[in-house]
Amino acid sequence: MVLFGKHSIGRIGRIGRIGRIGRIGRIGRIGRIGRIGRIGRIFGWISDANPAKV
Repeated sequence: MVLFGKHSIGRIGRIGRIGRIGRIGRIGRIGRIGRIGRIGRIFGWISDANPAKV
């Protein structure tokens, strides 16, 4: 229970604790929304910079 307590959202994703919504993406720690996929850290800033394009 302690593990889930610390990582409320991190339990869904591996590194979702750093990323806001990294539950869908494995590495959403750099990208705010790693919903794009495994490389959320690369596409994360792109979607954040160009939300209209995504």
